[in-house]
Amino acid sequence: MALVDVQDSAVPIAGGAPAGVLGADAAAGPGVVSDGGLTGRFRHTLDTKSRLVLPAIFRSTFAAGGYLTLWAGPCIAVLPPAEFRRWVEDTRSKLPQSGLDDPAAILRQIHLRTTTFRPDVQGRLSLPDELRAAIGVDRDVVVVGNGARAELWRPGSEAADQDEHEQEISLFQSAYDLLMRS
Repeated sequence: MALVDVQDSAVPIAGGAPAGVLGADAAAGPGVVSDGGLTGRFRHTLDTKSRLVLPAIFRSTFAAGGYLTLWAGPCIAVLPPAEFRRWVEDTRSKLPQSGLDDPAAILRQIHLRTTTFRPDVQGRLSLPDELRAAIGVDRDVVVVGNGARAELWRPGSEAADQDEHEQEISLFQSAYDLLMRS
């Protein structure tokens, strides 16, 4: 399906209901996602001040703010505060057994390449130039829900990742189907 550019607004990439609505907990209210966490894929165009409008379905998760950090892919992870703390603590707990010469340098680098944000009343957050440059984003960005975090990708790079793993996903889905039948 073709992507559509719309200045300052989210456009679901899949047809039908907005992609992030799947897994939403209707009892908890709009935008509150339970079970599967953040889901969906949306294309955005940054405004002239390099601000990104969060998809409406994600806004309640990040209403109090969060963290932007470089992540494998490469992409930018958008983490709620509790999830960022959980990741840092998990990393800290594994460092003593890592065998690295300078484990403290890992934590220093994590914090060095991370910035905090708090969306404005329109659900926008500023993307720092250094983070955008690190993943090759100029004006267009794809926002992908990935459970406990959102990810920001250069258009096309998230699709390549998806294509690469399509066969593995099919195997897991088939195994799940077999399990559910027994």
